[in-house]
Amino acid sequence: MASRIYISSPREQAMLIFRDRLVERMGAMGLTTKALAQLSGVSETAISNYRRGYSEAGVYNIVRLARALRCSTDYLLGMEGPDPILVDARDTAAKLAKAAETLANVAQAHERSLR
Repeated sequence: MASRIYISSPREQAMLIFRDRLVERMGAMGLTTKALAQLSGVSETAISNYRRGYSEAGVYNIVRLARALRCSTDYLLGMEGPDPILVDARDTAAKLAKAAETLANVAQAHERSLR
């Protein structure tokens, strides 16, 4: 039987959304906790606690993190949908991977034709 996670309050749900979006943006930008702390001015301990869902970020830190992560506070708080920049980057990455695969196939075919 799969375990279930129960969210007992809207406040806890908001913390989970913030945590997930924070982790997502850090990953998309390739930032460690230490690097984000340096960029944002928010302590490593605070960021680590937000990432683990142990504590709730205050308004000032949310603004500082959003600026460092190049997204809106609304995005971090789950008030708006997926970040369009991130979606575009994923689409571009998928197109580039497909183009690289096609190029590799063309190169292999050309190499075979030279034999």
